[in-house]
Amino acid sequence: MDYKALQKTLDAIYASDDPEVQKLARAFDALTAAYVERAAAEIELFKALTDEENLLKERLKHGVMINARSMFNDCYRRITGNDAWRMP
Repeated sequence: MDYKALQKTLDAIYASDDPEVQKLARAFDALTAAYVERAAAEIELFKALTDEENLLKERLKHGVMINARSMFNDCYRRITGNDAWRMP
């Protein structure tokens, strides 16, 4: 995860003229998508290392974040009528 690039993305989101609810959705998307991407890479690493304990932990964290993104998107859709971001 490139933290400097992520921070630049977040700064641009916060400084934008978008409505606050869109800024919130975009920031949450940027942060959680980066987390999911990092977790997926960790899962592959732990698979390669045959580290079952850490693999299970990372899969759980990954799944929780995927569910949190889905819940946020559902709430956003109910409030605005639109998806917060394109769901996979």
